Amino acid sequence: MHLAFPIFPHNLNLSNRRMRTRTSGGVGGEPLDNSRGPLSRSPSVRHSHLRAGLGRRHLIVDTPVTQSERYLAHLCTKAFLHLWSYPNLYKDQGKRGSGDGKELCDLAVIFGDDVFIFSDKHCMLKRDGASPQSLEQAWSRWYRRAVMKSAGQIFAAERWFRTFPDRIFSDRKCQKKLPIELPPNPTVHRILTVRGAAEAAREIWGGAGSLMTTNSKIASCEKTPLRLGAFDEAGQMFHVFDEVALDCVLTTLDTVSDFRDYLVRRERFFRSHPSILAAGEEELLGYYLFSDSKNGERGHDFIVNDQVTEVLIDESFWEGWMTSPQKAAKEKADRVSYCWDGLIEKFSFHMLNGTQYFPTDGGVKESEVIVRWMAREPRMHRRLLAQNLLEAMDTTPVGRIRRRYFPPSKPDEAWWTFLVMPRPPTVDREKYRKIRINYLKWQCMVLRHMHESALDIVGIAVDPQENEITEDAIYLDGRAWCKELDDEAKELRRLGGVFTNGVRTERRHWEYPIPENPGNDDGDV
Repeated sequence: MHLAFPIFPHNLNLSNRRMRTRTSGGVGGEPLDNSRGPLSRSPSVRHSHLRAGLGRRHLIVDTPVTQSERYLAHLCTKAFLHLWSYPNLYKDQGKRGSGDGKELCDLAVIFGDDVFIFSDKHCMLKRDGASPQSLEQAWSRWYRRAVMKSAGQIFAAERWFRTFPDRIFSDRKCQKKLPIELPPNPTVHRILTVRGAAEAAREIWGGAGSLMTTNSKIASCEKTPLRLGAFDEAGQMFHVFDEVALDCVLTTLDTVSDFRDYLVRRERFFRSHPSILAAGEEELLGYYLFSDSKNGERGHDFIVNDQVTEVLIDESFWEGWMTSPQKAAKEKADRVSYCWDGLIEKFSFHMLNGTQYFPTDGGVKESEVIVRWMAREPRMHRRLLAQNLLEAMDTTPVGRIRRRYFPPSKPDEAWWTFLVMPRPPTVDREKYRKIRINYLKWQCMVLRHMHESALDIVGIAVDPQENEITEDAIYLDGRAWCKELDDEAKELRRLGGVFTNGVRTERRHWEYPIPENPGNDDGDV
């Protein structure tokens, strides 16, 4: 059996000049895992192949100096991925000749209009004695250095991001600009990571060594040992995480969307009640994970009656989460989602190294839009997308084409469409790749023709055969649509039978797919 490619009229072979598309070839030369042998069709090996992009070096940046900074970089690149995580950025302020620039921040995550600025401080909280007075003095010294000084540094970095976005570099010589576009008017999230107080906290009250979290002003906590504030004197929010909190938050909320939602709702919660005290950031996170959001928002929230003026979150929530069936079920179901992360990293790797099969004319800054849509998806959505892609790969035989598309759950999210097209043995690889990318373009066009609300469409095409899996991606901006394109898409649909005989399937999925949830379709992963 072989695949017969339909031959369309030449006038339907559209060019990128006539519609706003961006393309990216996932593999441009050697497969990422560098294996020469055949890849098994078993799902577990497919998962490994798609995750092959994880952990690879993507961009030459200055190595973080301290162990604390290296660990922060590790957590952020794992959660937010390489293309958007930049440790040790520099500015050229005061730079002369071949000298070095000045460090701008310890780490920044730049993702669309959001900029997350991290300042990392590691200094030990050392007491001179066991008296309360010695603790207050030691805490005051530590707090000024670790928290208050860092807050000032983040504020200065934020001003530079807003004022001189074209003078930010990834190396101390200020020769390498960032490969992605910086937003002209960013939404800045200020994050202080402070280390060195956990041992003293454990000595005083045991436990993991967490510091208490409050919505007080930062300056007011200087005289209150083992408490972290949140606001400066101007009312600006700073998210202050100790070493325990940093691990808990970044390993639990390990996508940009999930992390951003947490910070936004955390700030809203802190501003909505006069007095909030949590036994630790991890307890705050546990409370958040057990509370569903309201008002149509996705995910979780801090649900407290509006009439409450004082909120106290004790030590039971994080332990409750860690031992809960919800956490165990979520972790099991989420395993497949990291294939999506690996696919993002593979595309990013080839973008940054210039090894795309179908490079976009505008380089990395243009191609980044495609993978940013992929990375915008929260963990649960990545789970569902990866499940559907892998299922289509595992069930599409040579000689068949499988197409799927998925509408968004919210108006500002992307429409997704997958094309699984095994390469027939009679068609050489170069010709096959060109045919496949055209099929994917047409598929995106037909989807835009079918749904007027489809303004952001991302298509992914794969060859699931055993010897080497290749991937392509394309983004279609549906705002640049016209009657001529719509007519051509209509004709493409008629000639190619694209989405003409599809079957609509609806499934109900749960973030925490425990057996008690009726109608759960997640099943075993």
